[in-house]
Parts: sequence; structure tokens; C-alpha cells
Amino acid sequence: MTNVDNYVDVDIPAGSGRRISINMWSAAILSSGSSSSIQSLAVSYEFFNGSTSLGAAVNIASTTTELGGRPFSISALSMPNAATKVRVRARAVVTWYSSASSGVNTDFRLYSDALTVSVP
Repeated sequence: MTNVDNYVDVDIPAGSGRRISINMWSAAILSSGSSSSIQSLAVSYEFFNGSTSLGAAVNIASTTTELGGRPFSISALSMPNAATKVRVRARAVVTWYSSASSGVNTDFRLYSDALTVSVP
């Protein structure tokens, strides 16, 4: 299995007592390749101060059935005081198959759209 992901970093002002809401639509599509499959799709967030992570990424939600697209969201999330950006990541876990033979390779696509980071 392989992790395929994309992410967006959103700058936020440092301070205390702050909360944000996060929303991202994401989809994982497998359009060809009979031996490949998508195991799961998840969206997570991780806080940073500059380029330094302030802890591990936390899943907002994941799915094994709604792979064709759905919104992932969390509201009124408390932030670390030192956070200056939040990374929102979509990740698909896939079983990937590739061959030199024509017509058996996998066309796998991971989409993310409509990212919103807002103050509730």
C-alpha cells in the first residue's frame, strides 16, 4: 500500500485563545487498472510555527466508502498559541499496480477543492 497526498498551508496570525473551522472537499478516483484499489481517503490538519511542526497531524475524518467525493470539516478547533499556519492534507491509501504492458497501468487521481479555514 502507498500513501498519496496533497496539502495546502494556510497562514494564521499567532495569538492566544483562537479557534478556527476547517472545510475541504476531497475525492479519490481510480479510472483504470484492474489490480489497483483505493483503501481509504482522509483529511487531516497539522499546526506549524514557521516550518516547525507543533505536533502530529490529526485526522478530521476518513472514509472507505465515499471515495468519489465528500466534504470533510471540523468547527471551533482550538489552536496552539504559537501556531502561525495550519496544513490541511488530503490522503488516499492505495494499492498501486504498474506494468510495462500497455492497458494495465493505473490512472489514480486525488482531488481537493473548496478549502476554507475560517474563524467561527
